Amino acid sequence: ILTDWKHLKDFNSFIGKKVCDFVDNNDIHGISTGRYELGDDCYVNVDEYETRENFNFEAHREYADVQIMVEGDETVFVAPLKNGVEINPYSRENDVAFYSCKSVGYEIVNLVSGKALVLFPYDMHAPCNSNKKRINRKLVFKIPVKHIDTIIIGGKYNEKLL
Repeated sequence: ILTDWKHLKDFNSFIGKKVCDFVDNNDIHGISTGRYELGDDCYVNVDEYETRENFNFEAHREYADVQIMVEGDETVFVAPLKNGVEINPYSRENDVAFYSCKSVGYEIVNLVSGKALVLFPYDMHAPCNSNKKRINRKLVFKIPVKHIDTIIIGGKYNEKLL
């Protein structure tokens, strides 16, 4: 799901509350990089990094990612997990496995300042890509899948996810 980060509050009350509370109550442009605990097993990584050309995909099992680009832009390749060939086995400690994409079956997402990208465990993704090196600042919220049993859009739509 790619959207303006301000729309997150509209589609899942739990995600919206965790993400929007943090963004609304912190200087996201000036806060120090690092990990911030949000309660309920949720946390956010405030990252600054140089973009690169990276075609290794990653996927998570225990957490959904909500990535908000604060400054900069990048290309994120996203594909169904079923299109992946595992190249580094799953690490429970880091909740990540790495994959190559066995087909050209991936989407290209341009993540720019102010946008949010929501990635679920069935979405493998290759973030931080650009053919021009630049420094990006991004928030990566980690939301346990146990808290994401429904999506609510505008309070009207409710669909079981997992």
